[in-house]
Amino acid sequence: MNKEQLRKEAADRYILENHPDCLGEKPVQLLMREKLNLAHKAGAEWEAERDKWISVDDALPETIATLLRDDADDLIPEQTFDLICLTENGESLKNRRVRMRVGEKEWRWLWNIKDDTITHFKLFTPPKSN
Repeated sequence: MNKEQLRKEAADRYILENHPDCLGEKPVQLLMREKLNLAHKAGAEWEAERDKWISVDDALPETIATLLRDDADDLIPEQTFDLICLTENGESLKNRRVRMRVGEKEWRWLWNIKDDTITHFKLFTPPKSN
């Protein structure tokens, strides 16, 4: 079953469960299915954008506001959320960028691999547990 069929089935189930009074009104049902399909498409596009690899030549994590953590304690260094990073030697690792709030001007990677350079990163999103 392809994604389009899955979207149509999900839309039909939603209509059946939440708007049974619309079942005999085909134009309303089609309109609702169209709106749900657009919502599914927008969600898929958002997810694809979120999961995109970013080159360190284009941006560093601390320059992307949505990647910065907001910890109020001055003792905790400024830091990004967890990231998955790729290196020029093909290694991948979970990492983050940090900067001490007092005395440090430059951001740095929390973990480095000797003789290797991080080239790309994306937000680490752990799998959902059931």
